[in-house]
Amino acid sequence: MNHGGLGILDYEGIRLPQGMIDLLSIGNRGCLWGLFYPKPKDDKDYEGVSSDLDFMLTPIEPRLWKKSARIVLHLAQKPGTLKKVVEYFSSERISVIHAESSRSAHRYATWSMHIAFEDIPDDDFDDYDEINHVYASTIAKIEYLKANIDTACGTSLFKQRMERVSIQPFEIWPNNALAYFSDFIYRKRSNRVKLYDPFMLEFSEKGYLKPANIRKIAEILRRCSEILLCSPLNSLQHDGHIGQNEPRLRRFY
Repeated sequence: MNHGGLGILDYEGIRLPQGMIDLLSIGNRGCLWGLFYPKPKDDKDYEGVSSDLDFMLTPIEPRLWKKSARIVLHLAQKPGTLKKVVEYFSSERISVIHAESSRSAHRYATWSMHIAFEDIPDDDFDDYDEINHVYASTIAKIEYLKANIDTACGTSLFKQRMERVSIQPFEIWPNNALAYFSDFIYRKRSNRVKLYDPFMLEFSEKGYLKPANIRKIAEILRRCSEILLCSPLNSLQHDGHIGQNEPRLRRFY
């Protein structure tokens, strides 16, 4: 489900509406990660974009960007089903980063999770597919999970069979956006461009997301036309000037 709202950017940090904070499930001293990235210079699709710099914000830490994925599961509505899935994930060294669920009558619950394949090395970036924006190692793990989760979790997965169609109890997708940014960091690091290093923002008691050097970050943010929030959120835009009547951040879906 998509949600919208206003945020405020000033020299104390980025203040998001409570609805967004609840969606991210972060509390006091919880962390998000930010990353500045430039407009592709040689891509004709970006010729009409006036800003040369944008900003991405995500609750997933940078070391997991290359090996994260999203999975949606239909779990039977009975005791022990989620435990069975989590135990299987643990045996395969799969971490659950974020999870939310909704019920479908009395038969099953739909779980949407962001997961990470922890046994993929953090420092191996050579298998990136620039056309599809994925890492081959992550795709291999996704294919393995698709082939084995049904057998491993058995009756925990709810299999809905109709007369003409059979609905799969799970779907898995790579996180293409974060894989793209992971490769972006790796390539930019080799060129020693510090502007493009990811940085952490800590959620404070006042409701602000605050990086260590907020004044420097705020000045750079003033040059950005869009703020992209990667999983489970999407995008924000700001207008006005930093320090003048607290310019608004507008979120679009």
